[in-house]
Amino acid sequence: GIMLDAWIASNSIYVSLRKSLEEFKKQKLRAEVMILGAEIGLFVYGIVAMIRRKFSMGKKGNVTGWRAVVLGAMCAVILPCILIVGFTAGAAFALQGIEVSPMSFVWIDIFGLLFGYLSAIMLGKVFLAQQVSEATRIVSEPIENLQVATFDSSNPYAPTQMTPKSH
Repeated sequence: GIMLDAWIASNSIYVSLRKSLEEFKKQKLRAEVMILGAEIGLFVYGIVAMIRRKFSMGKKGNVTGWRAVVLGAMCAVILPCILIVGFTAGAAFALQGIEVSPMSFVWIDIFGLLFGYLSAIMLGKVFLAQQVSEATRIVSEPIENLQVATFDSSNPYAPTQMTPKSH
């Protein structure tokens, strides 16, 4: 009676805990796959940004030119860096005889992804501000302060350049 009921209750608790643990492992695996997907997506976006020389900063605008190449490289290098750190940590643990599972490296992935992404976004904001200030400085320079001067005054076909007026 009572012993059988206790055994059935403990067995059902064991079975439910086992199912919960298996479900938890599946969830962590899904999280790892999602993190890997984010890393691959950031890698591809970085390569595309370097090729197109254009890095989108959302509604604020686009960073272009060499700055976009730098930001693209920062995004593209995150995945290889995380792989190197993960392999190095795994080798170090293996040499010490510590048993590791793939789930042991989730934090390396999370911190590497967040650090790389956030640093690229912060540098992107700085680059965008520099780009906007350069564009407004060029536009705001008055044209009246420029005069045309020829390189060779005896040649009417000589190239000309814009030089600031001397006061």
